[in-house]
Amino acid sequence: MFFEENIYSHEVVGIFLISLSLIIYGLKQFLSRDSSVKGFSLAIITGCFIASYSIVDGYGARVTQNPIFFYSTMTLINGLIFYFYAKWKDRDIIKRIFISGKRSFFIGGTASYAAYGIVVWACLFLPIAVVSSIRETSILLGFFLKEKINLIKSFLIVGLFLRVG
Repeated sequence: MFFEENIYSHEVVGIFLISLSLIIYGLKQFLSRDSSVKGFSLAIITGCFIASYSIVDGYGARVTQNPIFFYSTMTLINGLIFYFYAKWKDRDIIKRIFISGKRSFFIGGTASYAAYGIVVWACLFLPIAVVSSIRETSILLGFFLKEKINLIKSFLIVGLFLRVG
């Protein structure tokens, strides 16, 4: 039991199978190409970061019992850190992003905020490990299957999450 989460045996098996599949896929990529140990190591480190922020965000949503407020606060803090870092690295980058990428900035930012907000909200109802596994798997499936989102699929996704709540 971690953070007072009760994970059922079938959920543990599912998480194990997802993790094992990703590891096998990574090893296959590593062995079949001229990949380096550095790339494989960076993938492992990335996985550790994803696990870390998933735990922090899921637990933060539970502690506050207000996932939207929690995630909004974290997003504002991250945005401020990014702003000051970007200004320090390149004084004109924020202006260039806003002028040349305004549409991507607002549409992509809104979609990203909504998608991860739903993930954080789901952590109130399901074990964090299960939510994180499903999230990462859905990203991979969408990438590999070249899944296109449309209005009907959007309504289905919203309906699914409203049903969970």
